[in-house]
Amino acid sequence: MPGYFIVFTAFFIILFYYFKYKTLKIFFTKYNVLLALISLLLILLITIPYFKVSKQFNYVRDIRETIHFALQPEDFLSANDFGYTRFKNLLSSLPFSIDTYHRGEVKPGFLGLTFSVLFLFSFFYIIKNWKKQNYIIKGIFVSSILGLILSLGPFLHIQRATIHNPFPIPLPYLFFYYLMPGFKGFRNSARFEMLFILLIAPIIAVYLKEALKNIPINIKYGLILSLAVLSILEFNFPIKYYPVPQKKDFPKVYSWLSTTPKQTVIIEMPIYNWNNPYAGQEFWREYYSTLNFRKTVNGASGFSPAPWEQFVTNLLAAFPSENSISKLKKIGVNLIVVHQAEYETLYKDNFMFQNKKISNGNELIKYLMINKNLSFEKQFDKDYVFRIK
Repeated sequence: MPGYFIVFTAFFIILFYYFKYKTLKIFFTKYNVLLALISLLLILLITIPYFKVSKQFNYVRDIRETIHFALQPEDFLSANDFGYTRFKNLLSSLPFSIDTYHRGEVKPGFLGLTFSVLFLFSFFYIIKNWKKQNYIIKGIFVSSILGLILSLGPFLHIQRATIHNPFPIPLPYLFFYYLMPGFKGFRNSARFEMLFILLIAPIIAVYLKEALKNIPINIKYGLILSLAVLSILEFNFPIKYYPVPQKKDFPKVYSWLSTTPKQTVIIEMPIYNWNNPYAGQEFWREYYSTLNFRKTVNGASGFSPAPWEQFVTNLLAAFPSENSISKLKKIGVNLIVVHQAEYETLYKDNFMFQNKKISNGNELIKYLMINKNLSFEKQFDKDYVFRIK
């Protein structure tokens, strides 16, 4: 996605330059070509793993996902928990304000009232004075508006529903999805709002420079500083912080895993799919795995191919059956890390999965200890390690 941010911006800047000067020689210098190649290399380093996984599972995003995650026009000025503003009462009184909670969804599209007002002023300023702007400003402006439109997804939404009457209203994202390489890998079309935010900020600066040009310099700087402060302090604080454990405080089992052979493949149980209420635990496991970087079946991401989801779903319900252990062995798993405390939590919470209650932690460990297909390796508090024979 950041790669497309660069491509879109460069494309429109080059396009407007060509319209004005009827040549592109200025862009094909050694410096520019080298910069483009370095940018491409950095983007490829990130995208190649995704490309490989997509080929492995033959998996692309269903267009319904991008529709579901899209923003709607009201989101840009509707306060919610993602952008809780001191102007919430004012925004709630506006005729286009929506009850996001009533619909059961909250979209984090809110920009802040101050930033939004500045955008509107700058938008009309650029449109009114279009011919006076140079090719760079025009390119940045058009690219920012494209980001805003793409964040609305493939079809227009109003009041959390896709417009159907008299007919659905397609948006440019629909054509990008089917024609542009990589767009089928994006889940959250709303994130294109970041392209808009990043590029409309310098456009606002252009507008403020012109609007305040006849004001004494001290007053000018005071106004700009006040707008910057207001944009920040408009949001209610404090920001919510989360504790991040240091390596020395990681569960001991992850340090021990770093002593195993590098080709070791592990799985941590219980394992969770993204739609499981306990799925947040998978993020901690990813963080803790930075101590060892062993291959693992576990993981947490918006990118979860259907075969993996099905495997995880069946495994959580079936483990520790003989069949489930056999399947783990078949895919190359060497070690099973069993978190007894998590199983106890699931059992205590009466967690049901596929009409079956998850095993009690103590009973599960006892069963695994006598399982002929496993050998007990290590225990770290309530974390047990078993090797598949």
